[in-house]
Amino acid sequence: MHANELLTTAVLLLGASAAALIVSHRAGLGAILGLLAAGILLGPHTPGPVVDIGQLGSATELGVVFLLFIIGLELEPRRLWAMRRMLLGLGSLQMVVTGAALMTVAVARGQPWQASLILGLGLALSSTAFVAQLLAERGELTSEHGRACLAILLLQDMAIVPVIALVPLLEPGAGGTTSGPVVERLAMVLTALAAVGAIGHVVLPGLLARVASHRNMEAIAVLAVLAVMLAAWVTHWAGLSPALGGFVVGVLLSCSSFRHQIAADVAPYKGLLLGLFFISVGMSIDVGLFLASWVSILLLVATLILMKGVLLFGLCRLFGLGTAPALRTSLLMTQGGEFGFVLFGEAVASGVMGAQLHTTALLVISISMVGTPLLARLADRLTAAADRPLPSCAPSPADLADHVLITGNGRGS
Repeated sequence: MHANELLTTAVLLLGASAAALIVSHRAGLGAILGLLAAGILLGPHTPGPVVDIGQLGSATELGVVFLLFIIGLELEPRRLWAMRRMLLGLGSLQMVVTGAALMTVAVARGQPWQASLILGLGLALSSTAFVAQLLAERGELTSEHGRACLAILLLQDMAIVPVIALVPLLEPGAGGTTSGPVVERLAMVLTALAAVGAIGHVVLPGLLARVASHRNMEAIAVLAVLAVMLAAWVTHWAGLSPALGGFVVGVLLSCSSFRHQIAADVAPYKGLLLGLFFISVGMSIDVGLFLASWVSILLLVATLILMKGVLLFGLCRLFGLGTAPALRTSLLMTQGGEFGFVLFGEAVASGVMGAQLHTTALLVISISMVGTPLLARLADRLTAAADRPLPSCAPSPADLADHVLITGNGRGS
């Protein structure tokens, strides 16, 4: 981008973001719906000023990386270990059961089983950006349904690697397969995780301690951002979700004495980039295509939401969640995920999925994302009589032991 184009784009995006956040807040709709609406208005599918985010488009995904990093800062390893049953059990079952059910529907509608398999697994993914941001806004990250949602999302972020690796095996004309590519990819994944672990557990804490001893606070902020970006780059190189790298570094720093300072330094980057991410999602919604076949598309969206919601509600109850937390979890996780865009793009490039099916699937994902804040409000109404979850600033009673409460006002208190 030239300087003039960059400035024009920045002014339009930031102006639209500010207006959308103010209007949506006054209307009580939440920030995400406002940013999605701004993206639709600035996108190429509606009249009015069209913003071409160009190279900024890929940078918007960094908002999800920073969001997961900050969430990781709030999850100490012992708490993450306590989630292992939900992470491996509920998360895995959700992917398998939901993917199989959606694949069955696609086959019944006449799609080839290869395309149906990728479609089912892709639509089984939920949006880390939407769900995590909603939970953070509502102070529900440490609630029972918040922990269940995070466990499922983390498993999905890890599952995207083998699912993408499955696409070339389903390519037309791909006969027998060898273990070579699978072993190579596994080696890359293990190498990436080891590198991220070294960054977050060895390299970064040592550097932070050194610069803190010299009271160089600016260097702490730069090192934190650099570590997040480096971890995201390493995991992306291995075919993993970049957000997973940010999350792992955050978890490794959750016991550090610098975590509050780091969270404060990174928060502005997260807010700006995540806002641009939601705007870019809104820009991808083809309003003309939707209006041309809105009945069939809405039926597909409703089918996706209903199937994912019902199946996940049953699985949550199976894993011991109460009725209200299970209902909240199932309604929050019914949308398609941003990694579905990546997976379906790979499927089209490999010839597994046709162009028309690809376009329809992307539209279904986008519209289901738009409906997520509305489903969250529906969950509030349906569970109004149930006990409210603990806010994120308050640990659960089981975590309270020998704590000291300090109150004050200002830095001198």
